[in-house]
Amino acid sequence: MFRDEESSEQKALDGAFEKAALANKGKILFSVSGVSKGIQQRLAEFVGVTEKDIPRIVLIEFAAAGVDKFVFPHDAKSFTVEQVTSFIQDWQNKKLSKFLKSEDIPASNDAPVKVVVGKNFNEIVRDSEDDVLLEFYAPWCGHCKSLAPKYDELAADLKDVKGLVIAKIDSTANEIDGVTVNGFPTIKFFPKGSKRAPVDYDGEREVEGFKTWLKTQSSAYKSFLEQQGSAKDDL
Repeated sequence: MFRDEESSEQKALDGAFEKAALANKGKILFSVSGVSKGIQQRLAEFVGVTEKDIPRIVLIEFAAAGVDKFVFPHDAKSFTVEQVTSFIQDWQNKKLSKFLKSEDIPASNDAPVKVVVGKNFNEIVRDSEDDVLLEFYAPWCGHCKSLAPKYDELAADLKDVKGLVIAKIDSTANEIDGVTVNGFPTIKFFPKGSKRAPVDYDGEREVEGFKTWLKTQSSAYKSFLEQQGSAKDDL
C-alpha cells in the first residue's frame, strides 16, 4: 500500500491494512510505502504510482518475463478486509488485468518521429498495417541523447515512405505488455503481418546504417526504393 506518511488520514489506513495482512497471512507479503523519499520513491516510480494516485494498493508479482502489477479496484481510502481478500483471490485465480504505465496520448503527433505511449501503442504499432521501427529510450540515457539527432534525420529522410513508421517511446513512463526491454536505447522492428514477433535492430546506429538494415527488413521501404529506381529509369 502506497500512502502519504505525512498525512494522518492516510497513515490511519495502516491499521486496516494490518488487519487484512493478518487475515491473509501466508498467502502474500504485505508492506507499506511512501512515494517521496529514497528507496520508497524509486519503488513508487518503478510500480507507476505518483503522489496524485495515493493512497493506492498494488499487487506486485515477480513473473518469469519480468514484473506484473495489479491495482486494487476499490477505493483505497475506505477498503475492507473482505475486499483485499477478494482481490488476492482474484489474483490467485488469474482474473485480474495487469496495470501498465502510460503517458497521455500527445495532442499533436505530426513530427517525423512519431511518439508512442502505452495508450496508443496498439493503434500505431501492433494493430496498424505499417512497418514500425520503434526506439525504446530513457530521458536520462546518454546513448539515447546521442542517437536522437540521427534518429530524427532518419525519420525526416524517410517521411515519404508509405507504410513505414519511425517512432520512439519513453520506457520509463510507458509499459507494453509482452515487450521486455533490458537496456537503453533498445530498437525493435515490428514488421507488417508479424507484429507479435518484433525483430531486434542490430545494425549500425547511423542514418545510413538504419537505411541499409531497413532495405532487408521493411517491405514498405523496399517497395519505395524500387519505385524510385523505376522513376529514374523512365527519365
